[in-house]
Amino acid sequence: MQRRNIIVISVFMSVSMIGVIGLQGFWLKRTIDQVSEQFDERAERALYAAVDAFEQNEMEFIITEEIEEALDWQNLIPDSVNTITRTFVNGVEYQTSLEGEEIGELKVISNGNSIIHVDHSDTVNNTFLEDFEFVADEIRVIEDAFRTVIVRGITKEEDLFFRLENVDIDSVLTIELSKEGIDLPFVYAVSSDTVLTSYSSSPNLKEMLFEASIFSSSEDSPLLHLGFEARGAFILKNTGDVLALVLLFTLLLMGTTIYAIRFMFNQKRLADMKSDFINNMTHEFKTPLATIGLAADSIKHPRVRGNEGELDRYSNVIAKESNRLNSHVESILQLAKMERGEINLKKSAVRINDLMREALAANRMRIEQSSAEISEYYLVTNPECFVDPYHIGNALSNLIDNAIKYSKGAPQVSVQVNTELGYFTFQVKDHGIGMSEEAKKKAFEPFYREQTGNLHDVKGFGVGLSYVREIAEKHGGFVQLESKKGKGTTVTMKIPFDEG
Repeated sequence: MQRRNIIVISVFMSVSMIGVIGLQGFWLKRTIDQVSEQFDERAERALYAAVDAFEQNEMEFIITEEIEEALDWQNLIPDSVNTITRTFVNGVEYQTSLEGEEIGELKVISNGNSIIHVDHSDTVNNTFLEDFEFVADEIRVIEDAFRTVIVRGITKEEDLFFRLENVDIDSVLTIELSKEGIDLPFVYAVSSDTVLTSYSSSPNLKEMLFEASIFSSSEDSPLLHLGFEARGAFILKNTGDVLALVLLFTLLLMGTTIYAIRFMFNQKRLADMKSDFINNMTHEFKTPLATIGLAADSIKHPRVRGNEGELDRYSNVIAKESNRLNSHVESILQLAKMERGEINLKKSAVRINDLMREALAANRMRIEQSSAEISEYYLVTNPECFVDPYHIGNALSNLIDNAIKYSKGAPQVSVQVNTELGYFTFQVKDHGIGMSEEAKKKAFEPFYREQTGNLHDVKGFGVGLSYVREIAEKHGGFVQLESKKGKGTTVTMKIPFDEG
């Protein structure tokens, strides 16, 4: 797949992801707004219900007060009546209960204009029932009480502070809010021209979103304000499940999209690296094969057949190029085994210094051809280590080969065998072209080769360092890489003693 196609697909995926997230955000906001509106509606209903309760309680108090004063003044209560109970029902009906030894129990329900119902016990004196005049007087008293309340409302004769004295604002608000399913801490205030702090739980009106007129008949036109300290938390609590699901699926969508885009680019990069690998492999195989073919044709020439010196020279060329081909084939086989996880170690006891010396011997021809200067540092004791000599030797040979290949002019390479904090260390250091920071991050990836403008200016398949790390990790060790562009590279392979 071309890079341009991957970019187009990535753009479409990103736009789709942003669109879906935007829609989720939009619907989440609508849900939160709806919950907020529902909360506000319930809070307003509770506030207005509380205001109505205040006025109803005040009316009950005034009516009771007026009735008791009127009855006392008119001396309507017979001596035989021991108890009088009056109850205001539903803001319309009024029940009066009278109890006494002679009359028993009598209940009269009135709406202020006429008697609705009379209920009495069997012990009520018949004469008392027949002489029901005081009940009629009672009804007239109730009518007068209603008229007095109306007159009071019209004349607005009551002082605001007097009216507030008979109101338990906190309790009534708590009851009404509970009916609406709101159990949050709240604050309230009563204000006229200013906040009446004696009848307020907080003087700060800015935190109170709700208000309603209280005692609308008052000249002062007071307002009751209501606010909640944790309104936002309440709304979030009621939308918590939806919010959690939206966040979860948003994160999953973002993660999946980002992973898919990165996966496509990584696959593209891997495909490019494999393509480079095939091109390099073709070139690396083609050159020695062509050389071998040319040498073989030359040997067939009559002039060469009779010349032993020429035969030896062409034989050496064929042998050299065959070894080169064998090395390339070995590298490819190592890569294939490494990718399939089929590298099996065959460990044996070997002298640690000998491993490095044998790796140098395997690269002797390259060292001589490049006129490389090799500095060697070994352990005096030359202890034994228990490793796979074949794979460790190949890994060290790769490091030496890289040190020579990536040096300009006559390479200066130092090799060192040492011990450090429970590890055998094999270090190969060069003063070559070095690596960029980007190249260092990808140096251990299979097929990776830093681009220098010419694909074949340095021979190889980009397998070396990935193979070295694989072998080190198979032995329980690791590889350290230090490099600076233009200054050179140092690679250290560490194998633990318990593996050695």
